[in-house]
Amino acid sequence: MFYNFYSATYHVALIAAAIACFFLFRKAEKPFRLLAILVIVTLCNEFVAYRFGFRKEGNGIVYNIFTPVEYCIYGRIYAVFFGNKKWSSIIYISLALLIITEIVTSHYYYHSFFKLNSIIQNCENVMLIFLSLFLFIKIRGYDYFENLLTEGIFWFNSAVLLYYGYNVIFWSLFDQTKFSAVYELNYIMSSLLYLAYTYSVYLNHRTFIKK
Repeated sequence: MFYNFYSATYHVALIAAAIACFFLFRKAEKPFRLLAILVIVTLCNEFVAYRFGFRKEGNGIVYNIFTPVEYCIYGRIYAVFFGNKKWSSIIYISLALLIITEIVTSHYYYHSFFKLNSIIQNCENVMLIFLSLFLFIKIRGYDYFENLLTEGIFWFNSAVLLYYGYNVIFWSLFDQTKFSAVYELNYIMSSLLYLAYTYSVYLNHRTFIKK
């Protein structure tokens, strides 16, 4: 897990984020509890991926399974934020399409479910960017936020938009380049993502205990 400075930075940040989210979980609103769960599940996934990395087939299948699970949790978070059946239906349909796309591309393009499916990674990225942009449109209509910079929803959604926007570029390059700088930058971006998630959970926790 700790292959170099960038890998170590990512895993230390993720472990710290998971520990913080564990303690903040009980006193947070539902979407932020789900976000805390996402951070903890991500850490568990990284441990499993590390163990599978020693296998002949590699750990691609771990991330292939994790991607729809991750999107499912994101979907629940956004469904709560949007708060209507229309968006819930859109999110459930997109999850079904993501799973179908993964099965089809793994079988017909990669010819193996054990190879890391960068196509499905990009599909998830685009879907999350879409959800993030529309949530920002919804947030603009809110009139009860005195300062968005103190709201967990703002930090969460901003992190999603910036990270997954970057990830569209990263996963587009994944099959064409072996430059280590690309992977090093991804470690740093991932570290910032989970720290931003933890900060958003903390902000909501602080608001929650004041009520």
